[in-house]
Amino acid sequence: MDPVPCDGSSSLSFEQGRCCLCGGKDGQIVARSCERAFGTVSRRFAFIRCPECGVLFLDPKPTSESLSLLYPDGSYYSRDVDKLSDATSKLASGPKQRLQARILRAYGLIQELEAKIPKPEVHGSQAPGTTQHESQLGDSSSHLWDRIGRMTVFPLLVRQSALLRTLVYNRPFLKFRRRPARILEVGFGNGLLLFALSHLDTELFGTEISEHACKAVSSSLGVEAFCGQLWDAGYADGQFDLVIFSHSLEHLSDPMRALREARRIVAPDGGLIISLPNPECLSARVFGEHWAGYDFPRHIFLFGPCALAKLAEKACFRLQKARFPLEGSVHHFAESVNSRLGLRVIPNALSGMLLGQILYLPIIAFRSGDVVTFYLRPR
Repeated sequence: MDPVPCDGSSSLSFEQGRCCLCGGKDGQIVARSCERAFGTVSRRFAFIRCPECGVLFLDPKPTSESLSLLYPDGSYYSRDVDKLSDATSKLASGPKQRLQARILRAYGLIQELEAKIPKPEVHGSQAPGTTQHESQLGDSSSHLWDRIGRMTVFPLLVRQSALLRTLVYNRPFLKFRRRPARILEVGFGNGLLLFALSHLDTELFGTEISEHACKAVSSSLGVEAFCGQLWDAGYADGQFDLVIFSHSLEHLSDPMRALREARRIVAPDGGLIISLPNPECLSARVFGEHWAGYDFPRHIFLFGPCALAKLAEKACFRLQKARFPLEGSVHHFAESVNSRLGLRVIPNALSGMLLGQILYLPIIAFRSGDVVTFYLRPR
């Protein structure tokens, strides 16, 4: 199907959608709607479920040349830049930062933090002015308090901090043999995930299609940012210990090509993390076209657990685990309710409210959350 100019802009064009796994064009229409968020386009779109692969694909979909037009710097990438600037301006050591370090140590991430903390010169492994026995007693006492904290107050504090949630919940994939560990985020958006990772002993890289976003993240965090698609960045084989797609894979015109490139550049003992909306969630069935995860037409492909496992296997990854993060799911649920009612009756802060999380817990228990995170290893 030849590209079709959009009704609202002669520069934006579309083509027929296809499954990114088998290339099929037919299937069941799951949802149909127009773009609402920014008024970029005025035509209607459909998400179609491939009967062979279970992948949901957008039809019609934006051509590769048109993708950047769906993400205007003035309203899309710049909306959270202030959050990154505020976060990086508060890096100075203080009570909050010391508490965060204590919590991360309790969860086994202290080794990464210690690499960035200057240590006084000591004789052997002993601190000046202490005996080896005293040093061991101090370590034992510290570990005891860490264990007590993990059983009492630390989980509550972690849940209230986006930075701690990011690092603690993903800790099995954030313990590396190589230091500094090399981490790449594909489609880093506002850069807040990279900011969280900067607290560890890491060398950070990122890709984005927006020059504005690349400049903002590079200047704030010192990240080596590439403006463009992952497959054009020219990274070396096995360069990274971890590659992350955080709500970016569903935006790509060719997710299979992106995952194959990720497989080439990730180390043999490295990992891959993918977070994206879950089209098999309860909210998608309840709210239909108003479900926030569809985001017509910026989301081009959507993957449930089974479809993602097929995609990963074809790209030579193996799926280790799927987790349904509570806060992200509650946020998507609230956005879906607001869209259905046409009013912002539920505030954005709901995802951080304990009551909202408790009410949503039964949905997570049945693995039907609005957002799913996949952890994969190379095959």
